[in-house]
Amino acid sequence: MPRITDDDLTEFLKWALPRMGYRWAGFKKVRGQVKSRISERLDELGIAQLEDYREYLQNHRAEWERLDECCYITISRFYRDAAVWDGLRSTVLPALADRARADGRQTIRALSLGAASGEEPYTLKLCWELDERRPWEGMTLTTDAIDAAEHMVERADAGVYPPGNLKELPDEWIDIAFEPVDGQFRLRDEFRRHVHFQVADIRDFEPSQTYDLIFCRNLAFIYFDESGREQTLHRLAQWARPGAVLVAGNRDIVPDDNAYVSLHPTVDFAWQFN
Repeated sequence: MPRITDDDLTEFLKWALPRMGYRWAGFKKVRGQVKSRISERLDELGIAQLEDYREYLQNHRAEWERLDECCYITISRFYRDAAVWDGLRSTVLPALADRARADGRQTIRALSLGAASGEEPYTLKLCWELDERRPWEGMTLTTDAIDAAEHMVERADAGVYPPGNLKELPDEWIDIAFEPVDGQFRLRDEFRRHVHFQVADIRDFEPSQTYDLIFCRNLAFIYFDESGREQTLHRLAQWARPGAVLVAGNRDIVPDDNAYVSLHPTVDFAWQFN
C-alpha cells in the first residue's frame, strides 16, 4: 500500500477539498480516516504518490466522485455527546410533544442526516422509549435516517454493534434494549420499529414530508464550505415544520441567518426554525 506522510496528505487535501465544496479545517481531526481510504484507492489504481494522484484527478473527471467517497467520515456511537441527549430528553422532546398535541397531532417526525450505522436515530428511539419521565406518553416517534454509504446503511439495518459503541449508554438501557450475539450486541426489534433507513446524500436528498426534529451533527456544518453550509440550511428550512428543532454538533458552524433559524431558547446545541 502506498505510504502517505501527514504533510503530503495535508497539502493534497488543502488542494482537493475546496474543489469538492469542503473546508480543510473540518477534516483536521479526522484526516486519519481519509488517509486510510485514499491509500486504499491509490493501491487499487497502482499509483504510488499523491502528486501522481493529483494528476490522475485532473485527467479523469469521474475520479472526483471516488475521492468524495473517501472523505465520508463515519465516527458514530450511541449517546454520543451526552449533554445533547440529556437536553433533548429534558427540554426539546417534551416541548415538541406539547406543540404536536396543540396542533392535534399524535406523531413526532424526526430526520437523521449522515446517520452512519444507525447509532444516532436508534439513540433517539431509546430516549423516547426508555426515559423515565416520558411526558410524550401516548405519542408516536417516527424517524427517517439517511447515509451516503451503502455499507453503513446495511449495518444500521442489521442493528448489531460492538461493545465500544454502547459504552456511553446507561447500563440499564443496554440490558433492556440489546441482546448479546457472538460478543456483540443486537438491538431488539421493538426499538427499531418506526426507524427507516435509506442510502442518500444530503446534497441531493428530497424528503416527501416535513419534520419536527432534524439532526445534522458533524456533517454539513463542519465539513462543507461556506456556500455549502448556507445551501444546506436553506434546504433544511424547507423540510422543517415551523418551530421545528435543528440539532447540530458542538464544532459545527451553523450560518447566522435569522431568516431561517434562531438559537434555541433553552439549549445551546440546537436551533429553532422560524
